[in-house]
Amino acid sequence: MKTLLSAFPLLIAAPACAQLVNGSFENNGAFSLEGWEWTCGTPPGGNDVPPGGGQWSVRKDLGDPDCSPSYLYQRIPFAQPGDHWTVSGWVRVDEVGWDTLPRLGLASVNNGTFTTQSWIGSPALVWNFCWITDTVHATATDTAVVLLTCGTGFLGAGWFDGIELEPLTPTGISEPAHVHSYLDEEEVLHLSAGDRPIRGVRLFDAAGRALDRDVQNGPGSMALVTNGLKSGVYLVQLITDAGPATTRFVKP
Repeated sequence: MKTLLSAFPLLIAAPACAQLVNGSFENNGAFSLEGWEWTCGTPPGGNDVPPGGGQWSVRKDLGDPDCSPSYLYQRIPFAQPGDHWTVSGWVRVDEVGWDTLPRLGLASVNNGTFTTQSWIGSPALVWNFCWITDTVHATATDTAVVLLTCGTGFLGAGWFDGIELEPLTPTGISEPAHVHSYLDEEEVLHLSAGDRPIRGVRLFDAAGRALDRDVQNGPGSMALVTNGLKSGVYLVQLITDAGPATTRFVKP
C-alpha cells in the first residue's frame, strides 16, 4: 500500500519526530550528518531552510558517470516487512543545474545493494513539503532505510530538511506512543510510554545493528542496562499496543 502526496510550498512546517536520528541535519546549531550514511560525495550543508526549520539543510548532488546512484540514507532496522510508515520532509531543487528531482521514500539495503520503492518529490526551486505512506518491502536479510536522492544526470543537486518518519496504525491514523526516557548515574536507561504498556524493547546502534542488553521490568516502565556500550548515539524501539515507538539516546 502506498499513498503519495506533495503539498503546499512555503505554507506548513512539520512537527519534530523521534523515529529518525537528526532529521534536521544539525546539532547544537552546527551542521551535522549524525545518524545518516551516504554514497558518492559527502553532502554539504546550507543555511537556506524551509518554514519552521532550524539553521541548516543538506544538499545531495546528482549521481554521475563516476559515481551512481547518489543516496543519502538512514537505516531504520525497527521497521519490519509489512509495516506501514509515513516518510515526510521538505525538498527543493538547487538553483544551479538541471535534470534534478529531489525525492524521498522507503527502500532497503543489503551489503551495499539498494532496493528502492516508490518516491515522492518536487522539481520546484522553492521549498515543498512532501510525504509518502508505504509498506516496508525489506526481506529478512535486508535493512529498511529512509532514502533521499536527486537521481542521476549531468549537473544539479537537491536540498532536504525536516525529514520525519511516523508509524501508521491499522486505522490509518498516526498515533505513536510518546516515549519518556532518562539515563541515570549508574548508566541505566529508564523508559516509559505514558499509559501504554511496553511489550518489548530493542536496542540498535547508529549503523542499525541490533544489540543484546539486559532489560529490567518495572510497573509501567522498563530499564535498559547500558554500561559497556561505547560512546555514541543509539536507537531504542519500544513495542507497545499502539505499535512501535522509537527514541534515541546519547551514551557519553
